[in-house]
Amino acid sequence: MKITFVLTLSTSKDIDLVINILFPSIIKFFNLSDLEKFYIILKSKEIDLFNLYKNTTSIDFEKLKIEIIDESELLNTDNIYNTYYLQMLLKLLIANKINTTHYLTLDSDVYFCKSSSSSSFFTNKAYYQKYNKTDKWIERVNSILDVNIKYITNQTPFVFITEVVNHMCNDLDVHSLILNSNCSEYTLYLGYLIKTELLHDLYELKTFTGTNINHNIIKNITKDKEIIIGENFLLNDNQVISVIQSRTNYHNIIINILNNYIPEISFNKKKIAILTIVTNDDYFKTYKAAFFTKKKYCENHNYYFEFHIMDNSKYSKNNGWLKIIKLKEIIEKYDYVFMSDADVIITNNDIRLEDLILEYNLNNYMMLITTDWNSINTGNILWRNCKETIDFINQILDLGDDQNRNSIQEPYNTIGIYEQPTIIYLINSYEYIRNNIKIIPQFKLNSYLDNLPVSNKNNIITDIDGTINRCTWEPGDFLIHFAGCNYNNNIINENININLLIKKYILYYKIFIIRKEGKDYGTIK
Repeated sequence: MKITFVLTLSTSKDIDLVINILFPSIIKFFNLSDLEKFYIILKSKEIDLFNLYKNTTSIDFEKLKIEIIDESELLNTDNIYNTYYLQMLLKLLIANKINTTHYLTLDSDVYFCKSSSSSSFFTNKAYYQKYNKTDKWIERVNSILDVNIKYITNQTPFVFITEVVNHMCNDLDVHSLILNSNCSEYTLYLGYLIKTELLHDLYELKTFTGTNINHNIIKNITKDKEIIIGENFLLNDNQVISVIQSRTNYHNIIINILNNYIPEISFNKKKIAILTIVTNDDYFKTYKAAFFTKKKYCENHNYYFEFHIMDNSKYSKNNGWLKIIKLKEIIEKYDYVFMSDADVIITNNDIRLEDLILEYNLNNYMMLITTDWNSINTGNILWRNCKETIDFINQILDLGDDQNRNSIQEPYNTIGIYEQPTIIYLINSYEYIRNNIKIIPQFKLNSYLDNLPVSNKNNIITDIDGTINRCTWEPGDFLIHFAGCNYNNNIINENININLLIKKYILYYKIFIIRKEGKDYGTIK
């Protein structure tokens, strides 16, 4: 019998796991002749990103019978920010497109671990699992549907019966129950089955998932994670699929174990650091709270946070030069280093540095950098560890503050202070350096405040590969850089309160995360 797979994706982290772990595991272990269709649901802006990651592998995607569905084909998502629950709703709405009697929902952190087919998930009846405890979702469904469920069912991977889902969507306002009342799709479906007395006619208890690696397992020092994963592949033939929860950031730790069983897996977590330097003065006090966003961002993406409070008096060069000195010290420890000024606040936790590395092919260059309305700006640079980069760093330090750095003003003005004019001078002076850097749209890596006297100026490069080179920050941008606001009276004025603006964008970073999970923020593990 045929089955349909359904997968919702919302971030590049999810896409990376799916393409490099889930897909190879399906091809290795699932009988693809049983697969009717594999629906992957994405936001329109994520479809290009999916294709970028897809093009990095040698997987035969035709075998997987993938059809990409834009979220907008299922409903208008323009004003829906609670994406955690939106994905739950989409897993139900997709039933209207499915031709098979059953469909299996997957998540990005799922992997197949044994030979399997559609009969691993249903025969005469569909399979489900239950656990003798309740949670907030069961409590909500009990109250809304007036049922009395005293257990929870398995979540993803979950087997839905297509016809029942369509009936439920007609009988209930699933849009409101999920997005407003925050019912989960699984518990709402379970409640509907019990309310309509269909559960025992259509489902039977059967365990088809192995032991999941989640926060509780990782915190339990008596549990050997390597043994658990090995058992998932080798024991209990019916348990054909399992999960390594993406929130645990554990994939890069156990990837070699997965490779032992699925050699085709191509997941490769690069060693990436964010470097921020600050001196122990008022500048540190002003931006102290902003460092929180970078620290949390690094924790979320398994990056190293190279944060250093440095004493000017201990070095021959000071202030902005200290980040170049420290960059030279650390660059060879990492694959990539994102050198980011202290007056920068991350505002979008979903954008990964890997996305920029892939989108702009950094492996063919030594750095990604941006221009602004004056010239090149060195406040945020993504460096690749390579010989060319190390040589360039040495050239920067060797030239230092030499007045010759102001002698060439083309193609870029040697404007700014500390290391910036030196970097611009070297770029101006040597064609091989210009050919080895990649200038990308400013809003991708270096957005500025949008309420300054100079905010209406255009970037010196107005268009990059058909993309308008926007200078100022908009919601959804990766970060905001308070460039020049700390010392340049032509940029900042008495009507702009920097401290309040810092608090505003730090709060924006937090709100961006909170609104995705709604009232369940902080309780989802």
